[in-house]
Amino acid sequence: MKGSLKSERISLIPNLPSFLLLPDKTDLIAYPNPTTGTVQINFRELVVNGVFDLYDQLGKLISRETSVNGLSTTVDLSDFAPGIYSAKMQNGSKLSTLRIVKR
Repeated sequence: MKGSLKSERISLIPNLPSFLLLPDKTDLIAYPNPTTGTVQINFRELVVNGVFDLYDQLGKLISRETSVNGLSTTVDLSDFAPGIYSAKMQNGSKLSTLRIVKR
């Protein structure tokens, strides 16, 4: 055979519409992203006593949620200015990051 097909394992995360499939390399996803207010952050793995941080464009910590447990958390960006925010989830020794766009 001349060509070959590349397959990529796809996983589903609870609470997302079925059309949103995540490649295995994605640890966090924000929905909706971009957002105008509240955004749900879904985690690929179960989080136990995790720490979720949100940073502004200058790298300043603007929100911290401790003792995060489960497969998701919700962040309300309604009172923040439009821009790009960085989210960081620390789950044990694993660190995952994500950018969130606020319109």
